[in-house]
Amino acid sequence: MDPTGSTGPSSADSAASADASSTGQDDTSEPRTRASLVDHEAWQVLEADDDPVPNHRPDDVDCGPAGAYIEGAGFEIDTGQCNYCTRWQPTQVEIRAGDTLAIEAFHETLASIEAGQAHMALLLGTWPVWQEFIPIPASPSVVDAAPFSEKIVVDADIPAGTPVVLHLHNHGYNTWTLIHVEVIPAEAP
Repeated sequence: MDPTGSTGPSSADSAASADASSTGQDDTSEPRTRASLVDHEAWQVLEADDDPVPNHRPDDVDCGPAGAYIEGAGFEIDTGQCNYCTRWQPTQVEIRAGDTLAIEAFHETLASIEAGQAHMALLLGTWPVWQEFIPIPASPSVVDAAPFSEKIVVDADIPAGTPVVLHLHNHGYNTWTLIHVEVIPAEAP
């Protein structure tokens, strides 16, 4: 659930979905195949007024190019150089009810002088479709590096071009990577 209490795409997103379905999208087109929902080169800084989780945002955000960048096949965030990250882009493909989102991400070892919490999330509009909250203990304790591999069945039609937001806040100096977000059509083998 997001800070506004929404549990799904906003009504504007739903209206856009209804418009998309009335423009001739039908089941007689070519079969849909697995496709990337995001393009790592398309991530853009999200301004404070548009942040879907503003209660997580610190007063002073410092996240320049050295803090969030493409690394190999993923989008990496170095919290030693980026104290808070929200990036957005329009979705590259549509999602239909029943499709699955396959999300791959990981974090390196998490450490902090003081105890805190990390939060990584992927939102469609204001809807947090996937998120992880991880307690980070005070030094000298650490959280070992860990991958995330999630498959989430989406129960709403979401048109291509819907804003997708990558959110990360973290306590300490750590590294996080979003590897990919793919749409697997319900009808795919």
